[in-house]
Amino acid sequence: MSNEKNILICLPGLENSPVLRIIAPVGVAYVSASLKQGGHSVYTFNANIAQRGALIEELGRIISDNDISIVGCGGLVTDYRQIKLIIDTAKAIRPDIVTFIGGGLVTYSPAEAMNLIPNADIGVIGEGEITVCELAKALENGSDLRFVEGLILRSKAGGDAYTYTRRRSEAVDVDAVPWPDYDGFGLFDIYKDSPYGAITTSRSCPYSCTFCAPSGGASYRQRRLDGIFAEIDHLIERYHIRKLSLSDELFSSDLERIFSFCERIKPYGMSWRVFLRASGKYTPKLFETMQKSGCESVYFGLESADDGVLRSMRKGITLSDIEHTLKLTKNAGLHTTGAFIFGDPAETMDTVRKSIDWVFANRDNLDWVALEPIILYPGSKLYNDAVKSGKIQDPDEFIRRGCPLVNVSGLSDDEYRRLICEILPNANKKLIEDAFWTHTLTGKKIWMPG
Repeated sequence: MSNEKNILICLPGLENSPVLRIIAPVGVAYVSASLKQGGHSVYTFNANIAQRGALIEELGRIISDNDISIVGCGGLVTDYRQIKLIIDTAKAIRPDIVTFIGGGLVTYSPAEAMNLIPNADIGVIGEGEITVCELAKALENGSDLRFVEGLILRSKAGGDAYTYTRRRSEAVDVDAVPWPDYDGFGLFDIYKDSPYGAITTSRSCPYSCTFCAPSGGASYRQRRLDGIFAEIDHLIERYHIRKLSLSDELFSSDLERIFSFCERIKPYGMSWRVFLRASGKYTPKLFETMQKSGCESVYFGLESADDGVLRSMRKGITLSDIEHTLKLTKNAGLHTTGAFIFGDPAETMDTVRKSIDWVFANRDNLDWVALEPIILYPGSKLYNDAVKSGKIQDPDEFIRRGCPLVNVSGLSDDEYRRLICEILPNANKKLIEDAFWTHTLTGKKIWMPG
């Protein structure tokens, strides 16, 4: 017999994360929406808009006032401490409450996540929409959780003994998933001073760069445009957005899809920005069409200006592709943003200098650029290789410390320290200084991108 339980889904605090400045944190919002669509009794808590310093009090009030029996929270490995805070707080408030965690943290490091958050009873591995609905149903019916696919279960005796249920295939139909629970988490309260509305039009990425652990899983799936524009209409009507941020890891490598999107977004008369991949197959017409349809900014993960490093990263692009793409983008009048990352196994001081020199020589085609060290995120090939080689000896401690920098490059340790502590900070400082000019009358620094 079903025994409906009240479920609380929590979005961890991300105030120090760059995610909030770029895209809406919609992972748990998709899970919440799916649970609500499935008829479950769902409450929500967003630590980002909780009263400062009152997280424990607010969680306690929600759990007590609504007789919450199940608490779930999830996010990326960088959100580990905040997820732990919420789960620990929930257990302290009500020790018999059932807790589960999910997101990239659990997907790529299931045992480590359970070790690091001992108050988590269950971990959800992979995409959570279907799994969490089946989990909630099993908990309400008193069914054996071992028959729910995609879970890691803590033994009843506690400790670090775990049971893995059958792996769930990546079969989530991205067109069938309900829109994120924007209202439940007050996602637009986070962006109340921004005209942008974020929308995700696909999941994962079709490429396999060595430094990346795709947050949307291993299988790349794109939503149909009809569903995308129905959601855009909803965002305009409900939240009065004036600009659109396409927050996919990669919007599309299908040129026809980009042209079709441009054709449909143009009548809206709204600005939009997008993440794309450098490519030698782009044409002037593509970026001209994007600009005329309202696109104002394109973000590119460029990574390196050395072809050997790009091959080592498995980027599948060349420096020629990068130069071709940026030239076309700027010629079309679009704002360009690029990121370069340093520390690949093929990296040497020569390749470091080559990339930085190239960036400064090509400032006319880059309005904003960031130079950062590679971080070994769990799930990436570089991370897995570092664990196998002993560069990372204790994965639990590595995550607990926030994924500290590890030298897996061709640089000596002294060269690597110089890269991190001197070369990159100085280059970034100069890039910022070059992007400002001093007003001759007021003496104030004025932003001058490009």
